[in-house]
Amino acid sequence: MCVKRSFGFLVSVLVLAALAVGALVLGASAQLPGMGRGDLPAIDAKVQAAVIDSITAALKEGYIFADKAARMDSLLRANLAAGAYRTLTDPAEFMDRLQADVAKIYLDKHMQMAAMPPGRIRIRTSEDPGPCGADEQREMLRRDNYGFRKTELLAGNVGYVKFNNFVDTDLAGPTAAAAMAFVANTDALIIDLRENGGGNASMIKLLAGYFFERSVHLIDWYHRRENVTIQSWSDDWVPGKRMPDVPVYILVSGFTGSAAEEFTYDLQNEKRATVVGETTAGAAHTIEFLTFDVGPFSAGLRLPSGRAISPVTNTNWEVVGVRPDIAVPADKALAAAHLDALKKLEENTEDAVAKAALAWARTAVESEIEAYTPTVKELKEYVGIFGPRTFFMEGSKLIYERQGRPRGTLVPMGKDLFALQEVGYFRVRFTRNASGAIDGVVGMYDNGQEERNPKGK
Repeated sequence: MCVKRSFGFLVSVLVLAALAVGALVLGASAQLPGMGRGDLPAIDAKVQAAVIDSITAALKEGYIFADKAARMDSLLRANLAAGAYRTLTDPAEFMDRLQADVAKIYLDKHMQMAAMPPGRIRIRTSEDPGPCGADEQREMLRRDNYGFRKTELLAGNVGYVKFNNFVDTDLAGPTAAAAMAFVANTDALIIDLRENGGGNASMIKLLAGYFFERSVHLIDWYHRRENVTIQSWSDDWVPGKRMPDVPVYILVSGFTGSAAEEFTYDLQNEKRATVVGETTAGAAHTIEFLTFDVGPFSAGLRLPSGRAISPVTNTNWEVVGVRPDIAVPADKALAAAHLDALKKLEENTEDAVAKAALAWARTAVESEIEAYTPTVKELKEYVGIFGPRTFFMEGSKLIYERQGRPRGTLVPMGKDLFALQEVGYFRVRFTRNASGAIDGVVGMYDNGQEERNPKGK
């Protein structure tokens, strides 16, 4: 039986019949498919002891925190000896209690224990496609465009790339390179990971490589079972143009997890990205999925066995998540990042034409963030003739018409400031006299040019 689920990486669940086995994945989105209460035969103290023997042996051998594993072992065995589990004859209830007990030692959000039908269940990653077939999985990824959703040039020459999965570069490398080529000439770049649950580390290395002049030590991965630490560096070669001096913004949310968090954490620590949005999920461990046949059921264990260690912070984002530099609700993150980029670009340029264009773009984004909605009564204040420019109402809309040109609809951007809906390079700003009455209008263009007309003339 093949089941496809999207957790930032693909997971296939295969029901087999044998002994325990584990598969390593980056992050911890996949869950063990546990059974409900009453779905499995009752168990006795002998089965309970066998389960605890298996669980504690796995904890002591592979759990990322050896000291906590020893304390968990002591607690479970002490509870068993004291008869604390004697009445828990339902396998699901028993496994839930074991998980609750080890959480008293350390509340590891990645740790999971579950009761499952007899036989072995193997959780496979996209790198281990199993019976669902590598060809089928590659075709699924291709149809998904390898997670890449959007590339765009925003106002002010700010690039935007959104992708929802870190797919192995053997498959997704050309698509990633094409996305980076599209934004290669931008003055700032926004990378949207708000819906990205993680995936393959090779994509982290490739994308990070674009933002440094040379290969950079990003993170270390310590694996407890093998007692080895593996360094991860950004790629020393990337297809296309590097962007080592381009300001980078990364948009994140509470869903952003796993490899997406590492990418964000790495670039934030290296001072190469400003993180905007909400604190991320906090998934910094690699996980083994283990099952143990104990007669009437299988005891499942989702075991955190590896951890990230930053060469900068000497820790990681586990549980705490990656905290944003600019904290805003996730749905406001794009506008907040775009505005910050435009402000900084405007501050740092001495070119008058470029500064005017950036100010134009900045005003538009500010109007999105602080939306202004005047009443119909307020809109009627602007009705009148201002030289060659005429303003009048059609229903609840303020209409603009200039002699010899098509009429257009004015969209409020702020008090007395309007954009012409049909033309992106033109706006109008009404002026007022000392008593507050409207006495003129200024036609404004995105190149900084202005044309002033008094009311009634």
